Amino acid sequence: SVRDISESLVSLDTGGAVKFAGTPPYMSPEQFVGRSGTVAVASDIWSLGVSLFQLITNKLPFVLPPGAGPGYWSHVICNPNQPSPSVLDAGGAASVSAPFADVVAKALRKKSADRFKNAGVMRAALLHAQVQTGRTFYHLMLSYRVRTEIDITESLYKKTQNSITPAGNRCAVYLDRQCLLDGKDWRQGFSEGLMSSLVFIPVISEGFLAPLAGIDVQPSAPNVGKPRLVGSDADQQDN
Repeated sequence: SVRDISESLVSLDTGGAVKFAGTPPYMSPEQFVGRSGTVAVASDIWSLGVSLFQLITNKLPFVLPPGAGPGYWSHVICNPNQPSPSVLDAGGAASVSAPFADVVAKALRKKSADRFKNAGVMRAALLHAQVQTGRTFYHLMLSYRVRTEIDITESLYKKTQNSITPAGNRCAVYLDRQCLLDGKDWRQGFSEGLMSSLVFIPVISEGFLAPLAGIDVQPSAPNVGKPRLVGSDADQQDN
């Protein structure tokens, strides 16, 4: 029998024991089968593929037809004659490349053996998809707004740029100050850094944080208490 609990689906065998449980739109075909040993890492890869599909298109790859009950999910997702849709055909063509769409498609293969072996392999494929499109990728973004923050930011940049991560990768660091030297608009460069970096570290002065925390700070340096720069013709001079 099948019971619908909120948005989750629980399947019971004839003896009342739980065969499987999960949220149907994110469950892999093998989860609906419910046999011991069939649900493994590949099921997590499937769920990750569903989440990526939804983030890109704002839609789920599979939906129930009108009037269908929760028990119909297994027919929709497990049907071998209904392949998983592509994000490119579901409204994601403007936001992702074909190589990136191929990664999502592989995560949503109906046969578990056809998916990525683990999350690390899938991550490598996603990074490679970015490289294929010629998009610059950074592990870390550093940003500061006033002069008193330059030294610590530059020090962090020198220590992290081209350093080796615990996973053995060479670290690429985006320093938003560089976009000013290249003649870019500050807002454009800052946005590019955020969109192409895994981690963002803002170097923020005491004078900027104090008003947010309701603390009365007596200026101890020329820029303490100075309003944050927001991008203007004076950015290159002020920074």
